[in-house]
Amino acid sequence: MTADWSRVETVSLTLSDFHFTPNQLELRQGRPYRLHLVNASTSAHTFTSAPFFKSIAVRRPAPGTGGGVLVSPDGIEVGPGEQKDLDFVAVTPGSYDFECSKFLHSTLGMTGNIVVR
Repeated sequence: MTADWSRVETVSLTLSDFHFTPNQLELRQGRPYRLHLVNASTSAHTFTSAPFFKSIAVRRPAPGTGGGVLVSPDGIEVGPGEQKDLDFVAVTPGSYDFECSKFLHSTLGMTGNIVVR
């Protein structure tokens, strides 16, 4: 898939103790995005959504830049005070739940939803 990365749209998501802000994201199919994850807490959190990760085309970071993150089935872990970026194109329309996979975090409300139209 070819994307015009000069037109990337940044979508920020803050991870804090037991919630995501915002917890609802709406994206457009075929557009390039940079998901900017910011951990505003003093403990590690994850952004986890296997179905969402399967529905996007992740942009690989340029060699030697050290930028970007790799997506794993366990999600993207963001340490205390850290920030990470994920560049991708939203390929498949649908509704995708996400959560923090740390013990009990989703049970305590650290969940959200992404809709790709």
